[in-house]
Formats: sequence, C-alpha cells, structure tokens
Amino acid sequence: SDAVVSESTDNDSYYGLDPAYALQMKLYDRKGGLLDHVFIGNAGNPFDYIRRQGSTSIYQTRTKVANVFIPDAPVWRDISVLNIPESQILRIAVGYRKNSYTLTAELPRWRYTDSRENFVIPVENTAIVRVLNVLNNLNTMQFYDGDNSAYLPLFADPECTVEVFLRHRIMRKLSFARLNDTEFILMLDDDPKVLYGVIFDSINRFTRSAEIFKMLYG
Repeated sequence: SDAVVSESTDNDSYYGLDPAYALQMKLYDRKGGLLDHVFIGNAGNPFDYIRRQGSTSIYQTRTKVANVFIPDAPVWRDISVLNIPESQILRIAVGYRKNSYTLTAELPRWRYTDSRENFVIPVENTAIVRVLNVLNNLNTMQFYDGDNSAYLPLFADPECTVEVFLRHRIMRKLSFARLNDTEFILMLDDDPKVLYGVIFDSINRFTRSAEIFKMLYG
C-alpha cells in the first residue's frame, strides 16, 4: 500500500498497532537473517494497518491481512488423515461389536464375506462406495497430540477396527474408540502419538450389515 495514514507512533493504539496486541510478522532468509519485521493492526475497520519496525509510517492495507494468520495450530495442519486409492487395496477386514467381515477386491467388483454370507457386491451398491471414499479421503480438524495415555484404555476394546491390506505387503490399521455419546477417536497403525477426532459417519460406514451391501444403490 502507498496510503500513509499517520507518521507518528503515538497513534499505534488507535490503529491496533500497539506491540502488545498487534500481529507481528518476521521474515527471515535461509541463514536466519531478519529480512523484515512488520506490525499489522486489526482495529475492526474494513482494512488493516501496517507499520514496519523502526518506522513511524503507518499504512492502510488494501485487503484484510490479520485474519489470515489465525493462531490456532489445527488450522495450519494438513487435515488429511488417510488417502488410500481403491486401486491399491487388496482386501479390507472389519471387526465391530455385532459382526466381522471382509471385503475383497475382485475389480471392478468387491466380494463380501463373513461367517454366514459370501456374495459379490453389486456395482451400483453405495455402501461399498462410501467405505472406499472414506479410506481415500479421511479428514479431520481435531488432533490429540502429546501425552495420549489417558485415551489408551479406550482402545483396549475399540468400537471398530479396520485392517486395509494393500499391494506390496503393506497393511494400514484403523482403530475407532468412543470418547463419549457423540465423539469418536481414531488411532492409525497402533501409533498413539497422534490421535484423530472423527465424526460418527466415519465409523458408521464400516459398521453396516451384510444386507446393506447386497442392495442396489444401498
């Protein structure tokens, strides 16, 4: 911006540039040298205000800047938890409280097998599509980092486990535990360092009866 609105640091508070409250952004080069240090004020106006460290000039920005730098770690994290394309999956073994079953790739179709049933799933069935979609695009905005020891007892008797067997002898394991009446936590590959909050729909896709997988359009 070239719109200078003030040439005095006496107006810092008015423009939201008080160092104790302003957004401060520092830019460094590859060697750690400071390239720039700016203060960005969001005083509730349609535009933000910016001043460089050591300068008295306050500029009005043409766009909102401060709102972009939200200081919440989950906003900056990759929300993708799992991304397994169907072409890499050989079979999926699911166990939950009411049943256990296996989905085996016989592309372009899939076969459902449990202790009582063994059938080829119709191509039009949406239940298998929903299973494959969640494995290919499982996202979250809720992460449990650090000391997760308090949550580990929940996984001693999980609500559902899913083992995904891939090509090249790779296996991914999903364990879903109930946190409360409405929230579930996911552990990947028995690794408790990072757990993921998931919605009920994510686990519900795996806990479906055989009859649902038989249906056209499901």
